Amino acid sequence: MGFSARISLVSILTIATTFELVLNRVIVRLVPRPKAAAATKAGIYDAIDSFGLFFFYFVGLLALGLVAWGVVVLIRDRKLLDIASRTVLAIAGALFLPLAALGQVIQLPAAVAPHLNTAFGVFIASLVVITLRRNISLRHKIGIVYLAAPLLLHVYWLLTQQITAIAPVGARADLPSRLFEIGEHMVIVGAFVAFFFFAPLARVRSFFEPIPLAVAIIITGAVGAFAQLRYPVAAQAAYYGLGINLPAPSFQEALHLAALFWFTLTATGLFSRGGAERGLGYGLVLIALSGFQLQLPYQFLLTAAGMLLLLRGALASESEREVEEQRSHASAPKPEQWKRYLERVAEPDDAIEAVVLQNERSHIARLRATRDGRELTVRVIARGAQVEELELTLGSRPRGDAPACLSRRRNRRGHRVPGERGTRVDFDSEYTLRDNTGGVAEALSSPDLREGLARLLHGTLRIWPEEGLRYTTRPLEDGWPLPVAEIAFDPEGAGTEDVQALVALLASIADRTQI
Repeated sequence: MGFSARISLVSILTIATTFELVLNRVIVRLVPRPKAAAATKAGIYDAIDSFGLFFFYFVGLLALGLVAWGVVVLIRDRKLLDIASRTVLAIAGALFLPLAALGQVIQLPAAVAPHLNTAFGVFIASLVVITLRRNISLRHKIGIVYLAAPLLLHVYWLLTQQITAIAPVGARADLPSRLFEIGEHMVIVGAFVAFFFFAPLARVRSFFEPIPLAVAIIITGAVGAFAQLRYPVAAQAAYYGLGINLPAPSFQEALHLAALFWFTLTATGLFSRGGAERGLGYGLVLIALSGFQLQLPYQFLLTAAGMLLLLRGALASESEREVEEQRSHASAPKPEQWKRYLERVAEPDDAIEAVVLQNERSHIARLRATRDGRELTVRVIARGAQVEELELTLGSRPRGDAPACLSRRRNRRGHRVPGERGTRVDFDSEYTLRDNTGGVAEALSSPDLREGLARLLHGTLRIWPEEGLRYTTRPLEDGWPLPVAEIAFDPEGAGTEDVQALVALLASIADRTQI
């Protein structure tokens, strides 16, 4: 059972931390306790204070358990980390976790507090070392290292406050405070660039769907309005809650709000995914909720839990990618299977040329032949486990714009309206025909022909009368995915039959348009 299997506990920790931040760090510190004369208000305040204290201890203990469990899981799983990385993590955990646990139970003496701060820095540094040593995405590496940098700067600044003997003197006396300010700026920039570090590029459009956008806009708008109307209160809330100095309404404040928008969009988009990507989202949110004050043990533990989730999510993402590549490579058709598939769907009079180019990620297969006395070219481009593009050409390969073009209508998102294989649809309502010749529309007016087009035509058909025609489709986008495994292991499958019928239909259209 991996750390990601405990995602329900992470969600509980995230919700509890949100309550702790609002009740314990913001309301209790911002709102003065009512006087004893106002008994009802004083009772409500005491109840809020009690709930805040409960969440304070609950969050700390739950974060301690999750960090300890996460360290154990990473150490035990030999497939994730090598022996050197596991040793580094074990030593760092052994230094950090006992001090953090002790700090949750009692107030650490002033002489012990610097040791907790140092142990936290060692723990974060160990995660950075492990990240750099592992074969994970470069974007994830840069993101984790970048987020760790302001944490380590904060550790140095806090150590100079706790141990005056190591604080610089003379001309460099302000070095710790300047580094702390750099760390604050890095936190804001990190909220901006988290999207580029952790959002999956292959599914980046899903982050701009209504729900992530709405959540980001609502949260950013509410914070912006509150800061505009009640700036002193908003500035105190930002400092007490997150350890961030909120600038007065200005261009700099607008940058802070823009950073909040992108961070919220990133986290919400990752939450909407599953598996490793959701773990990345929880990691980012826990780091944000822990704040940049980083003085109390539970804040150290929350940040450590967030960084562990980011590392675990990055490792899991890489494992998922490798498994997917192995599956697609194992199921990829061999050159002989490609040629057999092309010849089967084309049913040519005789094959002139069959060429297959392939590597670990993509395949390009092309067949040139004759069918019913016409030149026929079939070209298939596959990447990963799916056919990406299929192109069929009958007759000569004309250049320039086609006088006639038939295509399926698209929905509001620009995707073709999908239809199930073999489903009948209304031709006039589902297809767009542009005909500059006048003869193609008449040639396609046959009810039987239109029925076949409505069943089989998912892409775009371009016609040059008396010269040639070309049909192009992208199966995934056009709503009829064609797995390469079907080509390799099921040449009699529905996808093959559909392409066979499509070639025959195109031959019929070629007859009617005198190609």
